[in-house]
Amino acid sequence: MTEKEMQEHACKKLLKKVVDSGQNYTEKMKSDLKEIIDHSKSPEEICRATLVYFSMYRWQ
Repeated sequence: MTEKEMQEHACKKLLKKVVDSGQNYTEKMKSDLKEIIDHSKSPEEICRATLVYFSMYRWQ
């Protein structure tokens, strides 16, 4: 594993911990966000996909 891959893995792991600690997120949201994190190939892609997700999510 290259240094860049190790950094990406560590960043994704940290983002998932942030999602887990979100008290206002439902379990479905947490699952969706973790899936976005897992499948995104760059930080920019994670950001873009997360923004799209929240713009389409209906807060209740």
